[in-house]
Amino acid sequence: MDKIKVGFEITDNWNKADFREFIYLLLKNDSYELYLISNNDTSAYIYSVGAQLGLPSNRVIVTNFTPDKVQAIVDNNIDIYFDNIQMTVLIIQETTDCEAILVNEIPNRYQSKTTWYVSFERVIKQIEEENCGKDEDCCKKGEG
Repeated sequence: MDKIKVGFEITDNWNKADFREFIYLLLKNDSYELYLISNNDTSAYIYSVGAQLGLPSNRVIVTNFTPDKVQAIVDNNIDIYFDNIQMTVLIIQETTDCEAILVNEIPNRYQSKTTWYVSFERVIKQIEEENCGKDEDCCKKGEG
């Protein structure tokens, strides 16, 4: 199975400890390829976080406006994108094949997790189920 491409906006999200920890966990997992895609005005900040995460320069993308961000998501075939602006999430959902997830601090009422994390788990499960039919190892295990 190909790596799942995960993009994220760090503006305001990077201040949230749970989101930072989540990104560091994804970095340690070989199933994911991370992209920092931001239209923040302070490109030096974006590049410094990208360097801190050890992301290659071609996976740290600074754009000017939301349409440029959406185009970067399309150009890089991002599967899942995290953003903290509802309008951006809606635009990505409506105009791309990417699953956009709104990062907020609202807890899921049935689980002791934030709604964005529960959404991520749901999307990953969906991707795995879709890929199971294409993956011979998955099918051999009787999962497909």
